[in-house]
Amino acid sequence: HGQIFDGTTCIQKKICNDASLYPNGILPCTGAFEQGIDSGNQCICQCRLGFTNSSNVCISTSTNITCNSTTNVCSNSSISSNVFCQYRTQTYNTSTNTCQNTFCLNYCQNGTCSVGAQGYTCSCRPGTHLDYALNCAVCESGVAGPNCSLLCDCEFGQCNVNATSETDKCSCASGYTGLKCDQYINYCDPQNDTCNSVATNRVCKLTPTNHDRYKQENAYECPCKTGYQQVPGTDNCIDIDECAVASTTENICSADTTSCHNLNGSYSCACNSGYVKDNSTTTDACVDEDECTTDESACESYINSYCVNLRPYFECRCRVGYAPNGDYNQMYAALKGDQTCKIYNKCAANRIDCGGGICVNNTNSNDLLPTCYCNNSLILIQLLVGKYDCICPSNTHYYNGGVCTILPNPALGLVGESTFLIRVSCNNGTAIIDEVSLFFFFFMFECYCIL
Repeated sequence: HGQIFDGTTCIQKKICNDASLYPNGILPCTGAFEQGIDSGNQCICQCRLGFTNSSNVCISTSTNITCNSTTNVCSNSSISSNVFCQYRTQTYNTSTNTCQNTFCLNYCQNGTCSVGAQGYTCSCRPGTHLDYALNCAVCESGVAGPNCSLLCDCEFGQCNVNATSETDKCSCASGYTGLKCDQYINYCDPQNDTCNSVATNRVCKLTPTNHDRYKQENAYECPCKTGYQQVPGTDNCIDIDECAVASTTENICSADTTSCHNLNGSYSCACNSGYVKDNSTTTDACVDEDECTTDESACESYINSYCVNLRPYFECRCRVGYAPNGDYNQMYAALKGDQTCKIYNKCAANRIDCGGGICVNNTNSNDLLPTCYCNNSLILIQLLVGKYDCICPSNTHYYNGGVCTILPNPALGLVGESTFLIRVSCNNGTAIIDEVSLFFFFFMFECYCIL
């Protein structure tokens, strides 16, 4: 965030004076009477003390300041010895009474510096870079070249800090070559490879010639191929059974979705039944196979059923309104064997109590609830949720011998002994009693809450 470590603490970068940040070394805030303020990662331009911004031009707030347009030397007649330069890129020289660009005196030490009207340029030689003080400093360990831009990644060799490019960055040790000294001199050329002349399943491996421990005259060794291991006391290499090793060290194939199969020098992970390779990755991962999607006929042998994908495999279940062999207790169970989906007894499944009426299953399998019906001229009433009963019309019939008998003359009231059974829920007893009163307002009756 605009700060740099100077070896002791974090300090603000010299954003306004770092010529390397600006094209052609032209610094910002170089207008007349402007000054640059370093702030974070930016340079903020302001008018110097005694001047104010007017239409992006700094003008004096005092009439006592005069400037020489040729030498750019300014003075304040009201303050003795107050002499300064018109531009921030210049410094007043008291000996010559002139303004000079002193950036090359203040910065770019150990480098090549050239001044310009609005700044300067600094070129650091290879092996150095522009440091926090804007001077050319020697590259730190691990980097080299122009502005220390090259990484010292010489594997078997020494880094040339004064390198001009990648081509002369590394000085390789004996037996190595390449830009990074990471290529062995090819002692394992196929024509000279003798690793498998007396044994098999071995590879020729170049041995660092400056650290030879085996066969120094040839600078190579013959380890076993990947997937093989050496038989103790011999040069022979035999296959490693990765599947057997994995059982005691690590699970190389996911146990719940794959099975391990040993191969010569390798192994493979095969998907277990119900799983398929995950095409979205490059690994041996196996994912559940959605049989309901990949096989539209998975449940076609069961009429009125649908497919449910499981992990792994799948199962077939009856559609809404059906159950295996009509058994509503198994309506959500998987179909097995020769079972079929049949419409189940919705009256029993939904625990519908029709009282003195009859519960009838709807023929439409999609209708969840059955219907209650009353015989003869009885009227169906709902007492509670899922609980119904049948009653006689209150003003035209009376209950006699299990049936509703029409009154001979309704205006004369009930003839004979009539009994009315009225079930009332205590939760809405008031509403029911009020409605009963509309029908039986001229009779005597009592209401009891159901316990």
